[in-house]
Amino acid sequence: MTKIQTPFLLFLLLILLSCNQKKEQKEYTEHIGDTVFNPKIDHQNFKFCDTSKVFHSRSLIGYIGGQRAIEKEFLQQFVFDESFQDFTGTFSIRLALNCKRETGRFRWEILDNQFRQIDSPKKLEEQVITIVRNLKNWEHINSETNPDGYCYIILNFNNGKLILS
Repeated sequence: MTKIQTPFLLFLLLILLSCNQKKEQKEYTEHIGDTVFNPKIDHQNFKFCDTSKVFHSRSLIGYIGGQRAIEKEFLQQFVFDESFQDFTGTFSIRLALNCKRETGRFRWEILDNQFRQIDSPKKLEEQVITIVRNLKNWEHINSETNPDGYCYIILNFNNGKLILS
């Protein structure tokens, strides 16, 4: 064999071997970005009006009065407890809003100022989530169709007290 034929045969062999390899097929779920129903924590009555058109843009969902109205309602219901005093961190809460302005599918993370997951006093966590679940003045913004969608609420605490925006 000549010097030119050897590299050519090796190249041809590599091509043939790569053609015989099975390509791994990736499977994608239909719930990319969706919060899947969890019977342990979600209310059975909450339903999206049209599951084929659930928006993931916060710009389509708001609260009447904005973040300050959320904070005002929160402070009216919040009861400080001494056990909260050592907690400093952020609650990042995601919720779904359907076309009827009903909320559901609440999920949350509790983070420190370095965005690491932390724990809060259980009583504080339960109170925060209960208050947020009871917020009722949600609205669809700039939309005539009132689409289903998701939004986030961010609540920051310092020494167990809500930091106002």
